[in-house]
Amino acid sequence: MKKILVSIMMLIMAITLFAQRPNSGYGKGCRVNLQSEQLDITIPFAFQPNLEIAPSLSFVYAEEVGTDLGVGLSIRQYLKTSKVSPFLGIRGGMLIYTPEDGDSYTDFISGVLGGVEYFFDEHLSIGAEYQVNFSFSDKFSYRFGNPNKMSINVASAVSVSIYW
Repeated sequence: MKKILVSIMMLIMAITLFAQRPNSGYGKGCRVNLQSEQLDITIPFAFQPNLEIAPSLSFVYAEEVGTDLGVGLSIRQYLKTSKVSPFLGIRGGMLIYTPEDGDSYTDFISGVLGGVEYFFDEHLSIGAEYQVNFSFSDKFSYRFGNPNKMSINVASAVSVSIYW
């Protein structure tokens, strides 16, 4: 099961990386987000100079405990495109936990975000992002401490992006 999930993740990333025509005039890249102990890989696509759509994947495996797979999508609207570029956006996704023994469960998240990205040059940036998230927990999930209910939380993340 673990090998299948990793293979699917790699396939999705490969398809996403080559989904855009070269020299289309807008960028694509790879972003690594760090939020607490969670690490996400995001593939941002800039469809206009100030609009970005970014699918993301996260994968955590703990031996003899289980597997956590996250799939999401965020949309960023850059308010200004310069060396320091502030942005606002929305995000959504699902987190699927599959224990070694027992049934899996799925939690859903959606939220709004805002932040800033600092571009060292056109190919490299760092960013900070602040989020207000709405979590909808599975009836068996204690991930957000509120099974079968909605929770509201705030979070922050830092990122490093490489564009080509």
